[in-house]
Amino acid sequence: MVLEDFLAVRGSAPAASDRYDEGYRQGWDDAAAELRAEDRRLAARVAGRLAAAAHAQEAAVALCLDQLAPMVSDLFDKLLPHAADRGFVPLVVEEAEALLRGPGQRRLSLRLAPDAVGPLLAFLGDAPPDGLTVEADPAMGPMQARFAHPGGERELDLARLLDALDDAIDSLRPHEDAPADD
Repeated sequence: MVLEDFLAVRGSAPAASDRYDEGYRQGWDDAAAELRAEDRRLAARVAGRLAAAAHAQEAAVALCLDQLAPMVSDLFDKLLPHAADRGFVPLVVEEAEALLRGPGQRRLSLRLAPDAVGPLLAFLGDAPPDGLTVEADPAMGPMQARFAHPGGERELDLARLLDALDDAIDSLRPHEDAPADD
């Protein structure tokens, strides 16, 4: 009996170990492809849920702002300007006293709108602190003050602060889209 030598015919058919390695690699590639496909499916589901959550959050914020808008408008349109107006003179005096106490400060010139000078002098008891001169300046607004001292100048502008707060609140309010021009 003659037995064939299969190792000698190596070029015609792959050896068993080659077939095993190829099958192993193919199985590994199939498993990796299935994992990537599962990752894509999970990522799509997570992205969908995040988009839904973001939409729900935007709707909740818009609803809250709509509910708070009247109160916030009253606060910013009525209460805050009134409080700023009432607190302006004490704030100016506090700032002037702090600047006069600063190192090397002996003189301070304070310029205010003409209608703010009377309330300031009344608050001070008609006797400004030593070194402080108060001047009426028609160019100044109702809640503006300019402090000038040998080291420089400083401005206090509550009106500009209130305007910036109004702009910030307006940016939070939902705005209707303008109708498109045909």
